This record gives sequence, C-alpha cells and structure tokens, in this order.
Amino acid sequence: MITIYSSNCCNECRQAKEWFDSKGVKYEVKDLDIKENLLRAMDLCKGNYKLPLVVWGEGSSEETISGFDTEKYERMAAK
Repeated sequence: MITIYSSNCCNECRQAKEWFDSKGVKYEVKDLDIKENLLRAMDLCKGNYKLPLVVWGEGSSEETISGFDTEKYERMAAK
C-alpha cells in the first residue's frame, strides 16, 4: 500500500500523484489539512519534512520518501 501525504496547494504533491497515475500505481492520499494526517506525517518524516511524503509498506517494513523524486519512486515501484 502506498500513501501520499499531500497538501492541496503543493505543486510537487500534484506531480507525484500524476507520476503514480501515469505508472498505473494505486495509492491513498492523506490530506495534510486534516490535523491527524499532519501529525502522522510529522512522526513519519522524523524532521526531514518535505512534501509530498510518500509512504509504502506497513509496520516494521514501512519506508518513506520525502519530496518529489522519480528515481526513488522507480526503485520503490520495482520492489
């Protein structure tokens, strides 16, 4: 499962969603304008906060990518 933490006013967030759409990769969007989502994103990024925050996996296998980075997205999608 891929989750994208994003803000409506974030251009890189829109680009990330378009990239995943173009690859046919399904994802869930968490709106950072909702306090609970913002708090979870802050916990996940551990001070390395740049939007979008892309999270895949669950529990101990959870990994994150902070910011719009198609090279990292490609590596993640290949797993």
